[in-house]
Formats: sequence, structure tokens, C-alpha cells
Amino acid sequence: MLRRRLRFGNRCVKTKHRYALSKRRSLERAFAFYFLKGDSMKRTKNKIIKPLFLSSVLFLLLFSLTFLSFAAGTDGSDFFEYRALNANTAEIVRYIGNEENVVIPGTIGGKAVVSVGDDAFFESDCLSVTFPGSVTSIGKSAFESCELLNTVRFSKKLKALEERAFFGCSRLSAITLPNTLEKIGALAFAKTEAAFVDCPPNLKSVGYNPFDDTPLSNNQNIGGIYWGTWLIGYEDFPHGTEGEEFSIRESTTGIADRVFSPDADGHHPYFLPEITIPKNVKYIGEYAFAESRFSRITIPDSVVSIGKGAFENCTALKNIVLSKNIQFIGAGAFENTAAVNAQKGEIKYIGNWIVQSENTKQTLKIEKNVVGIAEDSFLGSPANLTVLKNVKYISPHAFGYYKSGESYRKIGSFKLKCEKNSAAHKFAQNGALSLEIICLHERIGGWKTDKKATASSAGSKHRECLDCKKVLKTQKIPMKKCAAPVLQKAQNTKNGIRVTWKKTAGAKYYIVYRKTSGGSWKRLGTTQKRYFVDRNTKSNIRYTYTVRAKNPAGVSNYRQKGVSVTAK
Repeated sequence: MLRRRLRFGNRCVKTKHRYALSKRRSLERAFAFYFLKGDSMKRTKNKIIKPLFLSSVLFLLLFSLTFLSFAAGTDGSDFFEYRALNANTAEIVRYIGNEENVVIPGTIGGKAVVSVGDDAFFESDCLSVTFPGSVTSIGKSAFESCELLNTVRFSKKLKALEERAFFGCSRLSAITLPNTLEKIGALAFAKTEAAFVDCPPNLKSVGYNPFDDTPLSNNQNIGGIYWGTWLIGYEDFPHGTEGEEFSIRESTTGIADRVFSPDADGHHPYFLPEITIPKNVKYIGEYAFAESRFSRITIPDSVVSIGKGAFENCTALKNIVLSKNIQFIGAGAFENTAAVNAQKGEIKYIGNWIVQSENTKQTLKIEKNVVGIAEDSFLGSPANLTVLKNVKYISPHAFGYYKSGESYRKIGSFKLKCEKNSAAHKFAQNGALSLEIICLHERIGGWKTDKKATASSAGSKHRECLDCKKVLKTQKIPMKKCAAPVLQKAQNTKNGIRVTWKKTAGAKYYIVYRKTSGGSWKRLGTTQKRYFVDRNTKSNIRYTYTVRAKNPAGVSNYRQKGVSVTAK
């Protein structure tokens, strides 16, 4: 079995800061030589004391100049080149000093230092690099080939450490990574003396074997190379041409990039004939299983992220069971698999995710069963999309972009139709894409009263969409019946018995009833006034009267007790 490692092109050109450093040292030597030579040419009586005095002055001067160069730049501007990331933050792009113990400033140019850029310390001679607490990322090859570096103190806020960041720092052994670290790139500490490094608990992305050719990696048995609960490397037959069965540890939570598919000169994919992904795995790295030969795979529900090209060119892979909890699928994760190639439509699906598209239509509505759209799925497509709130997860550059070289550009004519506060709405807002808010009114509330009905007038009510608040239905509320009239009294007059009552709201007219003791109510007549005279009575008989009010809604109730009087 041969050891596999990724190989990158050798670097043979010194970086700008090392050239500047050598020029500075040359100038210092030239200055010292000129000063002392000029002094020795002077003929004075103090031939011994004066040169010594001047030499001492020169030493103090040079020391002071060096000290002032460091002290004057309390923001680090004397030793570091930087660029502004925005109004408040900056990135160190080059170290131009020659200090052995480097303390990276927390602020520079009045801005917080949050990043150390690519190649910033490449081949530097530094030994106590110390990062300020504000640094969250360290770029590619930032400290590559710093062969004297033996101590690094990381920021406790560090989140990303890119590929080859400390590659070839051959004296670096004691490495303590902060728990905040979420990403570590390929070969980040390769060719160092790292033997024991705790794996941060919050890692979400690991490049191919960050500890390649270190004691941590070399001391493991041939087969899988692990770091904590991450599978970071794999040993196989020469060039992987034969392939072999391999079991991933059940405790594994992450599979690093290109573990079974290295991308380097002289290496080929391992063509795994079969693999089982354990039920604890959460993250599958980029190109992790590319060009494998298995025909089926079950991605357990523990998996939340599948990296770019993870199953690319697995041409025999036709049966895929996708995790129900996937939140991210990278570009081309299932490209050129049997499962995708067998689909005839322009849009390709794995489970309820869109993974790629060849769509050329002008408008397209995403189906309601779709919950996620993979990275670059509609890359370059000019189609205007309607993406509804059933789509919960949208990976970067899923739609609305095209690629120019390695850069993403927005499609000027693209327009997204989506529902307010949906995942698509937030995606468009973050990318400043053109959008139109729509609503399908799938959630309709109950009736709300706008105006109550009375006996004098009808009311109204409506129902609205709970999402967009648009009024979808309106309806009149029928006029209410009048209340039962309030009776005042019944009294004898020269014309008969006069019955009176209070005015009843909404009444168009009134209906008067009477009864005698033991009898039933009989209708006497109607009136629009608030009184009625009963002219058909007999002396010494007791009569009881009641009244009902009438409006368009109907006839009101009446008061059972009524008002009574004995006719004279």
C-alpha cells in the first residue's frame, strides 16, 4: 500500500515582502558603513574615543529608528499592508517586517482586523505569531513555508482556516484550535510536526487531510485516517485502480473533501464498489465519493449538508435515498449519475430537491413538492422563476446568476416571483435580485365584521389572506329585527282606550294586539304612530294590550305582560 498525498505546484518566486525586507537590510548596512567610514577619515586627536562614541551613537540611532518604526505604528501600519473590507473592518494582506515574535494588531487604519489574507506571511522568518481576538479567518497559504514558526496563538473567534494555511511549517507542533472553528481547508497543517490536535466540536467543512504527512496522520494504521469524529483521509491500492471494501466508523460525524477521490497528479479515484454512510454523519465533503462504482446509496437523515460534486460521475448510481433533513446540496453533487441521467425532463431531481436544470423556458413555476434547490441548479438560465414558500432551502447561486470565469454575475433580465418572508424572498434580498412579491392565498382567515348590523341598517364583513392581508371575500350582514317596543300605558279616553309606547329604532310601523282575561292575543291593526286608540270596547271589561314593531328584517317580539286597563 502506498501513502497518498495531494501535491501542488512548487513555489519558486520570493514574495514581495521578502524582497522589500532584503532591500531594507541592505540600506541599513550601507548607511552604517558610510557613517563609520566618514568618521574614520576625520583627523582628530581623539582617534580612539571618537569612533567608539560615534559607533555608540550609530547603534542607538539604529535601535531608536527600529523601535520607533514599531512604536510609531501602534496600529500596525509600519509592519503590515492591509486592505479595507468595509467601513469598519480590514484584512492583513502582507507582512513587511522582520520581527521574530509577531503580534498581529487588533486594529489598523482605524478598522478592526478580521482576516489574514492569502500568502500574507508566506516564507516569513517569524517564530510567537499571535492573532488578535477580532480575527475570524486565515487565508490560503497565509503562513506556508514559515520553516522557523513554532508557536501560534489563534483568535478565540476564528471560524475559517483555508487550505495550506500552515503547510510546510516544519517546526510547528503544538497546535490548539478554538472551538469556534467551522472550516479547515485541505493540507492546512500538512508537513508540520502536529501529533495531537483536538478536533473543534463545531466543524462543518474539512478539506482533504489537513494533517497529511504529520505524526497525527502517519501514526494511524493503513486505511481510514481520522481526526476526532471526522474521516479526513484514506489509504488504498496504488492509484486506487483495484478498489477495496471499506467501512466508515459508526461514530463518524463528517467526511472530508475528496477522501475517496483525490484530485492530484498521479492519483485516481478509488472506485469504491460499495459503501455505507453511518447514521451519525452530518456533513459529506466536496467530491468525497466522486467516480465511485456503487449503484445505490442511502444518505441517512442525520446528514444536513452534501458538498459540491460529492457523487459526481458515479455513473452506476441509480438508487439514491436522500436525507429528510438536508439543508444544503453543492453544485453538481449528483452530476452524471444514473439517477439523474435517466430523467427526461429539463429539471433533474433527487428526492424532493432540484439538483440541476437545463431549462430554457421564459417562465417556470417550481412544483409544490420541492423543498430545496441545490447550488448552481439554474446557473445561467434566463427563465423567470416562481418559487413558493414550500421551498425551504436554497443553496448559493441556485438561480439568478451566470458565471464569468470564476466569478458569479447577476442575470440582468432575471425576475423572481415569490411569497413574502419565504426562503426565496430572503435569498433574493440577500443577492439584491429583482423580485415580485406574490401570494397564493392558501391561508384564509375567518370572517371579520367591518360594520355591525342594526335594526336601521345592514352591516358588512370580510375574510382576508393571513399572509398578505388582502381582502378576498366580502359579505353584507342582514339588518336586524327591531327590538320589542317598550310599552308605556293604556288609558280610557272619550274616544276609546289609548295605548302608548316608546319609539322603536328602525321600525317602519307597529302592529297592535289585545286580549281579555283568559283569552288569546288578537290583532287590532297597524300604525306608524307611537299610539293606538281602541274604539271597540265594552264597559267593565279589562283589556290587555301589546305591540310589535315591523322593519324589512321582519316583525319584532312583543312583551308578554303588556299593559292593562278596565274599559269605562
